[in-house]
Amino acid sequence: MADSDNTTTLSFVTRRRVLAAGMITSTALVVEKNAFAESPAAPSMPPDPALALRREWQTAHKLTNRLCRRQQRLETRLVECVGFPCVDVRLPEGEELTVYSIEALDQVLGNGPDTAALREKAETELAAHQARWDAAAEKTGYIAALRAEREAGERATDLLEAFSTTPATTLAGVAGKLDALLREGEAGEECSEFPWPQIRSALSDLVRISEGFGADRVRRRRIRRDQAETLRHPDNRPVKITVELPGAVHRDLVAYAELLGRETGQIVADPAKLIVPMLTRFMTTDRAFARARRTLKAG
Repeated sequence: MADSDNTTTLSFVTRRRVLAAGMITSTALVVEKNAFAESPAAPSMPPDPALALRREWQTAHKLTNRLCRRQQRLETRLVECVGFPCVDVRLPEGEELTVYSIEALDQVLGNGPDTAALREKAETELAAHQARWDAAAEKTGYIAALRAEREAGERATDLLEAFSTTPATTLAGVAGKLDALLREGEAGEECSEFPWPQIRSALSDLVRISEGFGADRVRRRRIRRDQAETLRHPDNRPVKITVELPGAVHRDLVAYAELLGRETGQIVADPAKLIVPMLTRFMTTDRAFARARRTLKAG
């Protein structure tokens, strides 16, 4: 049968099974967001070819997944309306069997003269059922959907194979390769068979490392921005002051820092460092202060 897994290539059947199992959460995108698409030390560095390939593969992969779902919906309707091409055969011994292909008929009835009439009748009925299936499949668009799914799947497979000859130049590119491998090859999410746990672990390591580098890069940018601001406006140079806090206020500040650390996952070692951003926030959100300040500047 044209739609049967028995006459479909193994790679295509496997791809359909993997797609039906669901999508694996992409972690390479996390690495990209943490600024590893380009090296911090070399902003003019050419784009990573592995990242470009991964984006192209991801588009083809999503298209294959979408077309697979559409083809399955159409196939379900066909089964409900026409049924898979088959024929019921009553053997000379009285047993009844449902056969789905000519090859199966040959195995069940053989080629002996004693079953020739029975085999000819079964072949005719099977061919008629197959013709009804083919006509309905063409009319409903199932044939076109199946062809589109095959073409998209083959395109995604070709792009996946290209990863082996496309060197990555960034951590994001390496993560993209591993992510694509997991999406296409893993039999199911959280599969425990070798080598999928090891690949997931390596991918998690890349994400963790990239998050650290991403945070460092943000801090460096903030420092450079503050330094540039200070050079443009000398009055903005930091001024060191000493402030005495009431005990109750200090305890609240420490408690606030502890709760903030739990919420963000980043420990606030020195609660006093929260005073500046808290004061800044307080003044920038005070509308009365903002209006009065604008008035003074205008005068």
